[in-house]
Amino acid sequence: MALFFLLIILYRGFMFFATLLNIGNYWGSMYSYYNLTKGEYLTYTLLTILTSIVAIIVLFRFFIERHHKKPNTSIFIIVFLMGLLVWLGELYLNAIFVGKG
Repeated sequence: MALFFLLIILYRGFMFFATLLNIGNYWGSMYSYYNLTKGEYLTYTLLTILTSIVAIIVLFRFFIERHHKKPNTSIFIIVFLMGLLVWLGELYLNAIFVGKG
């Protein structure tokens, strides 16, 4: 489960830094695809990164304290909230999308 969150951190982190540093590839210009400002897009990607970091911390904290039943519920709640965040974000981004052409 931690590997899943680590992959999200790497994927969204790459998108975050590519946008922040103006790298002119697909990952660095996704904000223009959704017709957003850089700040709005960076906030969206940063929220998913921070949620994944919190999920990893909660997961490891419960394993260190040897509470083996609590991580399942906590991780499911975090995954649900992250899915809700991504779903609402994508719903918003698709609602404001203006096709080119």
